[in-house]
Amino acid sequence: MNARNFAIGLMCALLTACNPPPPRAVAPMIAPSMTASAEAAPTEAPASAVTSGEDVPAVAAARQVLAQQIRTVPEAIRVISLEAVDWPDGCLGVYAPGVSCIQVIVPGYRIVLEAEGRRYTYHTDREGRWVVRADPRP
Repeated sequence: MNARNFAIGLMCALLTACNPPPPRAVAPMIAPSMTASAEAAPTEAPASAVTSGEDVPAVAAARQVLAQQIRTVPEAIRVISLEAVDWPDGCLGVYAPGVSCIQVIVPGYRIVLEAEGRRYTYHTDREGRWVVRADPRP
């Protein structure tokens, strides 16, 4: 009986270890010393810009990330533009030294937000699980 319990426990541990982590609301932050490169060209022409986007989960995620970064409330952040883009890789077109990117097309958005008189550009996946700031930080 002990060998059976051990085998079941071992299988559970292996299956748990092999599962991918749950989706993240934001991508890992790039250290201030690292600068993002210029935006990569999307693999297809972006859709026309949208000035709303309140019902798009990626917009809500980007607003939340910016609100945390500049210490304000998401309601104080205005959506300037929203473009549907197919990013050429898992880095969503934003590259940092020493970071590898999975080479797969990722549907998402280029979102321009405005807060406190300043504009911020974010790249996201379609669902808003990954949010990356694309403009250089001050």
